[in-house]
Amino acid sequence: VGLDGVEVSTINTSVSALETEELYRLIQEAVFSLPDKCRNIFLLSRRENLTNQEIARKLNISVKTVEGQITKALKKIKKFLGDQYSYLW
Repeated sequence: VGLDGVEVSTINTSVSALETEELYRLIQEAVFSLPDKCRNIFLLSRRENLTNQEIARKLNISVKTVEGQITKALKKIKKFLGDQYSYLW
C-alpha cells in the first residue's frame, strides 16, 4: 500500500500506461515524418507484416531498395525518439 491507501502497483501501472501511450504517439509522429516512399515501405513491413520480397513485388522495386528504405526508416525513427528510448533498440 502506498500513498493514502492507493496501491503502488496501481500507480506504476498508470505511469506505465501513460509512458506506453506517449511512446506510441511519438513513434506514430516519427513514422509520419518519413518521406512518402520510405513511410509506405515501412508500414507495409510493420503494419501489414509483408516480407521484403512481398513488398518488392507489390511496389515493383528491388528487395535491396526495400531493405535500404526500412533501414533508413529505423534510423530516422531512432533519431526522432532520441536517447530517452534507446533501450528499445
